[in-house]
Amino acid sequence: MDTSTWILIAVIAAVVVVVVVLVAVAVRRRGAPARAEQRRQETFEHRREAELKAAEADRLEAQARLEAAQAERKSAIGDVTKAEAKREAVLAEDRREQARSLADEAAELNAKADRLGGDRPGQRTDTPEEADVPRTEGSTHRS
Repeated sequence: MDTSTWILIAVIAAVVVVVVVLVAVAVRRRGAPARAEQRRQETFEHRREAELKAAEADRLEAQARLEAAQAERKSAIGDVTKAEAKREAVLAEDRREQARSLADEAAELNAKADRLGGDRPGQRTDTPEEADVPRTEGSTHRS
């Protein structure tokens, strides 16, 4: 083989390499829009997933705030109930003291009525000191 044959083989090899490169570039260019679309779709999916996770985090935070508010409300209701119970206890104690006072007054009035003569008007006790009334003539009291 002479040199011209080698040159011809080299030129053919160079043309084959150039054709292969051109085919590879063409294939790459045809796949570029598909890859770009795939990247856009993946980007969209990632953004959507991030938005969904952010929305879920917001929902969980709102749920936690709601539960905290409900717990605070229950605590406040408990405080009100406790205060009402204390108020009722104080009022009951006041009524008890009032009842004792009225019972004492009634006992004093009964004792005074007993000293003055019982149930019948004009009836007197044995001694004028018990009746707290001066003795008069014609009384039914025995000395």
